[in-house]
Amino acid sequence: MSSVSTTGPAPYIYSSTRMRVRKAKLIGHDEYMRMLNMSLPEITRAIEEMEYKAEIDELASSFSGLDLVEVALSWNLAKEFQNVLGIMPGLIKKFTASYLQHWDIYNVLTILRGKTQGGSVRGGK
Repeated sequence: MSSVSTTGPAPYIYSSTRMRVRKAKLIGHDEYMRMLNMSLPEITRAIEEMEYKAEIDELASSFSGLDLVEVALSWNLAKEFQNVLGIMPGLIKKFTASYLQHWDIYNVLTILRGKTQGGSVRGGK
């Protein structure tokens, strides 16, 4: 990869362009609407045909059903966050890492809220 200037607008333009490319890979509104009418096995097949095949294949021996979909999506998201941090130049990387940590905090708070309200733990392995 060629180096990116860390001064002026270049790093922002570079980062913005890279994120637009990644955004294009996200599941679109129409696909979400179709998934609402699918069964769980159909949803699993649909996401396997998208960007999540590697995670579905790797986790299928340990998880099934909703747990498989949930863990595969989480693994893919974590991998993508790491990839995003890897392409960010300079100071933008620090800002991006701080923003992504917000989601870690949000997820932990969601777990704590569920536990305080008596939510059960669904488990794979």
